[in-house]
Parts: sequence; structure tokens; C-alpha cells
Amino acid sequence: MSSAASAIDAVVKSVQMTSQLIEVISESTHKHSKGIAQVDQAVTHLHSVTQQNAALVEESSAASDSLSDSAIALSRSVQMFHLP
Repeated sequence: MSSAASAIDAVVKSVQMTSQLIEVISESTHKHSKGIAQVDQAVTHLHSVTQQNAALVEESSAASDSLSDSAIALSRSVQMFHLP
């Protein structure tokens, strides 16, 4: 084999190897992309649940304040009654 033929053969083998590496990188990138999409979906769900929990906390706080006010009013109403 001549020197030129050997060089061309080496180039062809390098191009084939590079092509295989690019394919592996492409597959890995696709897998990572799917994984990132799943993480994004999970974070979006967590954000939604957190917002719902915050709304529930606000509602609970308002209900607690209302109940406290009702308890104070009831306590004042009952103070006028005296048991013998």
C-alpha cells in the first residue's frame, strides 16, 4: 500500500470513529434532554402544589382569626350569666 493510500485509509477510519462518537453524544444528549424535561415537569408540579399550600395556609389563617373573634364574642356573651 502506498503512503497516500495509507493516509486515506487512516482518514476514513478517523471519520468513521468520529461519526460513531457523534452518534453516542447525540444519544446521550437526547437522554439528558428527556431527563431535564422530567425535572422541569416535577419542579413545575412542586411550584403548583406550593402555591396551593400557600393559599390553604391563608384560608386557614383567616378561618382561625374568625374563630378567635367568635370565641371572644361568645366569651363576652356568656359573662353576663352567673351560676349560683
